[in-house]
Amino acid sequence: KQIPKIKTLLVGLGRIAHGLEKDPYRIKPCTHAGVLYSNWGKRYFTLDGICDSDTSKVETFFSEWKPKPIPENIKLPKSISKISNLRFPFDFAIIATPSDS
Repeated sequence: KQIPKIKTLLVGLGRIAHGLEKDPYRIKPCTHAGVLYSNWGKRYFTLDGICDSDTSKVETFFSEWKPKPIPENIKLPKSISKISNLRFPFDFAIIATPSDS
């Protein structure tokens, strides 16, 4: 019996979220996105939303990872405070932002 995949939201798209995956000296996966897109991660998780206050980071993430199209009703807000307004349920959120944010 196949278990349902965990619908995941990734908040923050900096180094630990995905940027360090390009570092040739690190063992992979070494980032949150790297785990989600690893063979193991794809068995258990789907990336259903992303959020970052810097829209260029969102564009970079899409160009580098080429995620499956995220549903149109999640056109990702720039602010975490607006996530609660989304109509799409998430089972799990990864908060990959600096502590002070």
